[in-house]
Amino acid sequence: MNSLRHTFTSGGQRIKATLATLAILLSVIFAPAPAEAKKSDMQVAVDTITAAQAFLRMPQQDLDLLSTSMRRDMLDYMEQRDSVYKKANVFMGLSWIEEMRPDYIKVHLSDVSNLVIKVLPDSKGGLPVVMSIYTIDDGNDTADSTVKFFSNSMQPLAAKKLMKMPDPTEFYNLPKDAPLSKRDLEQMLPFYTIAFSVSPDSDVMTGQLTSANLLSTEQSEQIKPYLHSKLIWRWDGRKMQLEKPE
Repeated sequence: MNSLRHTFTSGGQRIKATLATLAILLSVIFAPAPAEAKKSDMQVAVDTITAAQAFLRMPQQDLDLLSTSMRRDMLDYMEQRDSVYKKANVFMGLSWIEEMRPDYIKVHLSDVSNLVIKVLPDSKGGLPVVMSIYTIDDGNDTADSTVKFFSNSMQPLAAKKLMKMPDPTEFYNLPKDAPLSKRDLEQMLPFYTIAFSVSPDSDVMTGQLTSANLLSTEQSEQIKPYLHSKLIWRWDGRKMQLEKPE
């Protein structure tokens, strides 16, 4: 009888131990998961590109004067020594970084060209957009720029979706009583070149109609009073918005 009682007692203890173990396992399985950081916050913290990284990773076809290794040398020297390093480019001219900030970099590419990269923040806290301005300036006051946009991973973006490129007539400032007509201005300016620039301190970009500098002195005196000296774009977190000229 004592033997049977011992058997029942030990069997009950094993059952209790098994049930306790099972309860622990169930509590672990169904325990609430720890709070996770918002995916967007993690992305911004980890993945947000800097202007220096954008310069290094810019597609070769958009910056063929400098190979990736050349760009890396320029950045390493700038970051480690905080001084200008003039690097021979593929055409054996000299290129160097003129100014560098986390969201802005300006690079002297050659005697007639320069590149500006600006990292533009997203208004909803997402990943930024990278804007590049490549300008050719031969010193004759007829600088001409090309504006491009890239994603945070440096994939090309459609510029027309991010910025309204100016029509030359938007530079016209013709009051109703002006002695010149729109047709007169179009004949004097059969083509147009625009030099774009962006401030390192803000997300404001300006465009100047440089083709007007090719006019003769007489034409210039006639036409310049009826041209806006510049147009202004302001980044609103999604697009470069053209402001109405004053």
